[in-house]
Amino acid sequence: MQWSEVQITTTPEAEDAVAELFYEAGAGGVAIENSNDINDLWNNPLVGYIDESILNRPENTSLIRGYFPNDEKTEERIREILLKISKLPMYGLNTGSAELKILEVEDEDWANSWKKYFFATHVTDKFVVVPNWDKYKATEEEIIIKLDPGMAFGTGTHETTKLCAYFLEQYCKEGDLVIDVGTGSGILSIIAAKLGAKEVLAVDIDPVAIKVANENISKNNCSDQIKTLEKDLLTELNMSDSIDLIVANILPKPIIDLLPQAHHLLKKNGIFICSGIIKDAQTQIIEKLEEYSFGIQKIKELGEWIGIAAIKL
Repeated sequence: MQWSEVQITTTPEAEDAVAELFYEAGAGGVAIENSNDINDLWNNPLVGYIDESILNRPENTSLIRGYFPNDEKTEERIREILLKISKLPMYGLNTGSAELKILEVEDEDWANSWKKYFFATHVTDKFVVVPNWDKYKATEEEIIIKLDPGMAFGTGTHETTKLCAYFLEQYCKEGDLVIDVGTGSGILSIIAAKLGAKEVLAVDIDPVAIKVANENISKNNCSDQIKTLEKDLLTELNMSDSIDLIVANILPKPIIDLLPQAHHLLKKNGIFICSGIIKDAQTQIIEKLEEYSFGIQKIKELGEWIGIAAIKL
């Protein structure tokens, strides 16, 4: 069977949004190649080889590769993606050139080609995300997370994931009740469980993300601690116990929509962690947090992204 590899060149700040549009259009797999990660790869002792195509990427660009069955719906899917990309600037995202390229690949090629862009990666000093096909020996101080990114976000390489993981290490305590909003691959839920959270609820609106998250949760032996729920944010969610910590690695608008729900579910002095925030949206998010009676605990910047930890007052 032949597949169409649809490539869109965009910016790092828009890469997650563009990748999501590929999923919405029915992609059978998506890979993100961020040129800003090249320096990290060079400094990664686990990487013995870097594909030349990665080295030649222009600075501050991201190449999104989506794989679609090569059939009569291909052109319609591509038009839909391009139309939605053209609307992303309305939400404050710079999409760059949005240059389109289409290649034809065989079934066995696309199924494995994206793996060369995914390496064992330190999300924090403690946590190392290791793909299922990689044999990595952890030190005594390290905790391995086995992860197949599949068709969902969150391989540990993106700045927003690293920001949330950093704050989880700071604030997630043994025995905590945690909610992970927009769980994607489940990586943040798994980190919370490895940090000793008693129960974690991993929420995502995308059924594909929930499927992949469940697979990754099982691979990391966290099924007893983590439960998944297909849901839009936390609307009409009733919990028997107050929540200690909520982490949300999503975009600014959904973060704002989430705040009243988060404030209702968190116990007093509960922690709200959020990222997916571009620098231009930082002030707006802080103002909204304060409006909903959250006190800013810490703000951390990584690349073009901001992460915030706040406490329910």
